[in-house]
Amino acid sequence: MSFETKFLRPISTPKEVARINEKLNQVLHYPIEGLTLMNVSLIKRAEWVAVPAETYTHAIWMNREQLQRIFLERGYHELWAVALDSMGNYPSVYVVPTTVEAIEELNRFWGFFNYALFAGEPDWVVVSTDCEYDVIAGSSDFICQLLGCEKVNKAFFRFHAFVTEYVAMEKQTKEQLYFVHDLLRDDYPDAEVGAELHLLNSPVKNEERLARP
Repeated sequence: MSFETKFLRPISTPKEVARINEKLNQVLHYPIEGLTLMNVSLIKRAEWVAVPAETYTHAIWMNREQLQRIFLERGYHELWAVALDSMGNYPSVYVVPTTVEAIEELNRFWGFFNYALFAGEPDWVVVSTDCEYDVIAGSSDFICQLLGCEKVNKAFFRFHAFVTEYVAMEKQTKEQLYFVHDLLRDDYPDAEVGAELHLLNSPVKNEERLARP
């Protein structure tokens, strides 16, 4: 596989990579060594909400021109993409200009990887996974604008319907998506600020959740 990009700009300076990872670590906890989605946690932030969205069909990929407009209206001329997979000798951090071409390249380049996309301090974060779902966390108005819904609960309704109606989905994948849906709808809002919520299910967590009345 070729990792040469035309619009995305790789960051290779260790100091700059560390700075960007430090920013992202305010909202995501992940190890640098042995990194997989299994050990990625979403950190609760005050006044943030977090919702699931089905990969490839939410607003990030459906209308790149509209997405570009949203970012530019909010003053974002560049985003950061950080790999949530071990990338070996390849760069793990990229600058993503808010152009249609760069957004398209990001989709092609990292569409089958686990990665985080964010901007600001961070002001929001999108966790894109290879497990049929993404997680979007930030202010409710940003999420609603991004997903084109009037209220956040509409995003949960859409995602639950997607999982339920996807008859060809494997049982294990379906259970994982229901887990993420319930985690973000029920647990994230009531979690203490700074609490970590694992995004990938485990058999123990699933048994505890299924045992709830």
